[in-house]
Amino acid sequence: MFSLWRYRLLSRAEFLCVMYATLIAMPLASHGFWRQMLGTAMSIPRNSLFDKLDALSPKLWPHGPNVLKGALAQAGSDRISTHGAVVWREVEVAEGVPARVAVLSNDAPGELSWLRVRLHAGELSRDIAYMLTVQARARNLGPLSQYYCRLYHDGAEAFAVEAFTSRLEEKKTYLHRTGFTRVGKYGLSFPAGIAEYVDLEFGLSGEGAVELHDVQLVDVSALETAFLGRRSISQDDYEQLPPQLRTGLTVRPRRLFSVDGLKFLLVGLFPFAYWLTPALAWSGFLILILAATFAIGVIMRRQWVQNERFPLPLAQVPFALLGDADSDESALPAIFKNRFMMIGFGVSLAWCS
Repeated sequence: MFSLWRYRLLSRAEFLCVMYATLIAMPLASHGFWRQMLGTAMSIPRNSLFDKLDALSPKLWPHGPNVLKGALAQAGSDRISTHGAVVWREVEVAEGVPARVAVLSNDAPGELSWLRVRLHAGELSRDIAYMLTVQARARNLGPLSQYYCRLYHDGAEAFAVEAFTSRLEEKKTYLHRTGFTRVGKYGLSFPAGIAEYVDLEFGLSGEGAVELHDVQLVDVSALETAFLGRRSISQDDYEQLPPQLRTGLTVRPRRLFSVDGLKFLLVGLFPFAYWLTPALAWSGFLILILAATFAIGVIMRRQWVQNERFPLPLAQVPFALLGDADSDESALPAIFKNRFMMIGFGVSLAWCS
């Protein structure tokens, strides 16, 4: 642009600031931010810290949509079946926030009441990990009472998986001021033999009552991939495996030099769709940090450079790369015309590539 119109968009000093911001942005974003800060945020769901989960915005960590959104509030729905004393009631789930919740109650120690939510096989994936949580407020539980969540599939009498059991009663905290407590399980896997449907049974065994609200069933495979990676296997080897061993695998196309091969190399091992929202949410915060750092530098520049005449020794190398105001009017500083400099750039580019 400078060579064509003899117009310089930024001055040498402004180029220095841009170059400095660029040099510190990558290590700050990669090691200092995406590795440390984001890892700390993701440890809340992955370590099953459900008492803190509601304080963490769902936009800040990667997961799929909630396939059970609003399910417990749908009284009389075709996907819900009940047994025992199960009613729906309007209660205050947060300060000033009323909502319709399901209430399970028993009067005697040997009684059992449950509520089942049906999910069709097409709504689930058997080879990925899920997180199942629900807000519960239990009262007057007996010595042997407990509430739980179990998985039944295709009409089986025995449950296939017990997601969680709990005896936590109503407890008011700063985060949950109405006494609701979030319980659940991280890393829940559905049985491989599901043919038609799965019933999630939320039950209460023994005397007492429990109110259930805001059930969540989300795909957390993107989070697991970030911590554990994902195993790749060729198409031929995958077809030779029995169905029960095909979970958690990414199938590699027979030919990488093809459309499917290119798609596999670009997005096959990384769930970009689940990371888009967290990346946008955290990037806004990161931009504010970089802008504040840049503003501090601008504020301190006058005192250091003009008043104290600080020589800025660390800036001498960038100055050599950018040139200064006294250099000749050319598109590039003289150092870029040095053939050894260009040879070094070429070798570095080839090595890094």
